[in-house]
Amino acid sequence: MTVTVAPHVIRTRTTRPRLGVTLEAPGLGVTGYVVARQDGSILDVERLDDGHATILLPTYEHEGQETVVVTGPAASRLSP
Repeated sequence: MTVTVAPHVIRTRTTRPRLGVTLEAPGLGVTGYVVARQDGSILDVERLDDGHATILLPTYEHEGQETVVVTGPAASRLSP
């Protein structure tokens, strides 16, 4: 799984960060959903489209680093 963040500059109370999620399994189609969580709360759930999804996060009230955990489908969701 690859996760990218955009934009590179995120302003408090203004910018909603976007996470670009890519899942690849050579020779298999990746289906299902990805889930973004922070501090135990679900921030967003998005369906994978051809192994790609975009997650839109909420604005943040304070400056500093934030940790968001993104999980993808289980191996049983990979189809030949």
